[in-house]
Amino acid sequence: MKRKIVTISIIILILSVVLSGCIENNNQKQKGDFITDTVANFKITIEDLPESYIKKYEGEDFTSQFSHYPEEKPIESLKIEFSKGNSSNQDEYDYITCELNKFDSIENAEIAFTSTLDYIITTGNFEVINETINIIGNESKAITKEDYYDFLAFRILNVIILISSKDFSFTFELAEIIEERIYESFD
Repeated sequence: MKRKIVTISIIILILSVVLSGCIENNNQKQKGDFITDTVANFKITIEDLPESYIKKYEGEDFTSQFSHYPEEKPIESLKIEFSKGNSSNQDEYDYITCELNKFDSIENAEIAFTSTLDYIITTGNFEVINETINIIGNESKAITKEDYYDFLAFRILNVIILISSKDFSFTFELAEIIEERIYESFD
């Protein structure tokens, strides 16, 4: 009987060691992964939008604080803007912005995400829509301000995305498209 207990204990111990090693290797792999593709591969395109939208701008200029404020600047930034309707009629007008910033490490992206959002919220008098939710990517935050569209900022590994439109549910759908493109790049 003692022999069976000792044998079972040894088997459990060996399995514990083996499984903990597998879990540790898996976590290390996830921590070591980061996005190497160009952010242009993940951007929103005119094909992702309903009819009537036109592309207004695409480039590295006119980007937000995410590309300017952090101490460690991103190694790649891209902003793209779309609109539809007449800007003089706010009921019919919609304006979509999408910005992607890639950093050289996950740690730098984490620091930039937190510090830059805090800076934007504080200096721009923005409010967090709901601080209890983390709805997309590794971390995310939705912010709002009167007379502005709601913004969704989220981070996936070493890329920070800032996106907005007139309708927050549509903004979220666009964010999911970007998220899917990023995750598919690992396949």
